[in-house]
Amino acid sequence: MELDSLFPEADAEEGVMQERDWQQTALEAQEECRELRKQLAEAGKLLNLDEEIGLGESSRKPEMVPTSSKTVEDRMNPQESAQRQMFVSSERVPLKTRFKTEVDVQYFASYSDMAIHREMLGDRPRTLAYQAAIEGNSKSCLRKARVMDIGCGTGILSLMAARAGAAKVVAVDASTAMAEVTLSNAKENGYEDEIEVINEQVERIDRLPREMPCVDVIVSEWMGYGLLFESMLDDVLTARDRWLRPGGAVLPDVASLHVAGAGAEAGKDWFWNEVYGFKMSTMANRARLNALHRASVEVVNPAYLVTDDCAFHTIDVALDPKDRLEFNAPFLIKRLNKQSNQEGPEDACASNRALDCHVLVLWFDAHFTARFCKESPVVLSTGPLAEPTHWAQVSLSLSHPVPLSEDVEGIQGTIGFSKNTENRRSVDIVLKYGGVRPDGSELEQHTQLYTI
Repeated sequence: MELDSLFPEADAEEGVMQERDWQQTALEAQEECRELRKQLAEAGKLLNLDEEIGLGESSRKPEMVPTSSKTVEDRMNPQESAQRQMFVSSERVPLKTRFKTEVDVQYFASYSDMAIHREMLGDRPRTLAYQAAIEGNSKSCLRKARVMDIGCGTGILSLMAARAGAAKVVAVDASTAMAEVTLSNAKENGYEDEIEVINEQVERIDRLPREMPCVDVIVSEWMGYGLLFESMLDDVLTARDRWLRPGGAVLPDVASLHVAGAGAEAGKDWFWNEVYGFKMSTMANRARLNALHRASVEVVNPAYLVTDDCAFHTIDVALDPKDRLEFNAPFLIKRLNKQSNQEGPEDACASNRALDCHVLVLWFDAHFTARFCKESPVVLSTGPLAEPTHWAQVSLSLSHPVPLSEDVEGIQGTIGFSKNTENRRSVDIVLKYGGVRPDGSELEQHTQLYTI
């Protein structure tokens, strides 16, 4: 889906004026950043802090104390800013010393980019699913509840929870830029009394605002490519175990991973077979070799599917321990019937072409089940048959395509997920697969390693 199609185009004159406004805003922002860097550098000298990563942890845990958010509130209304506070760590240190690794520095810095939030908010299936789950279950889940929004970003989920009747919303984001944005958005929309902001990593939070002992609901949009890319679910489970009251709700509360087989068209190498009338076989070969160890994130046309799908792993976000986030799970998918006369979307995928499986396609569904969403359960699907989302699907190209014929009923094997040893926010996928005959006997098995 083209994101630009979600918003009407302004006329030419308005567009020019907007461009000038954006340029002026960008210049002002750059000047503010320069000034902020000077202040941070000066603060670092006063506190005798090193800019480099690798400093030893403090012998005491950082105390959470309220401080005024001058960068946002004072500009809007100096008199009211004293009453509005943003909770931050008492140990205010430069970005590189706030986080343990360079990976985390880059990760949280990337979420200061407004384009990322534009993409996520422009993802209508994603945002509308959360809105339906939060606001559609006000009576049974949100009304008068104490809510924690983890990785709040622009604060959109916090705003929805407040509008659904939450008594208090604690919005958490380690990105200072986004914490300030959420604070500003809460005030602009009249929810400054309901929404409190904590600018910190979840695992470093010592206490909640206003002496709140716990929360009733945790809401978070934590899913990454292939569900577990970015490892943000770890933070949600940390908050669940520390701050959620017994029997409290987690939204979404279940996530399932799915797999299906697809033909060669779903791979990356076919594009290079004919490029504006030219052949580029070298590029095709290089693209294929790269795809054999690096997972590809792209929207897969459902017409390319050659098997049914199966759910191979499920995570209960409300109950499961963290060790469920690394796993090795079996799967079995069966070839589609080319001769079917039904008119369903799955059968539309099975056209009169060779059903050779060249790619395994992974996706996830996020479930807001009736356990907590009694009024209106919701399922957010990112599969090929659903409306496209910014998550798309994850494609695993097979080094040994599986020919699906009358003698080969399907494909079975195992799919393993684990954190990458060099970058904990990346995911390593170990795939073992092979064809299976109607009698259950297996063809030769193959093993591949991919990284997202």
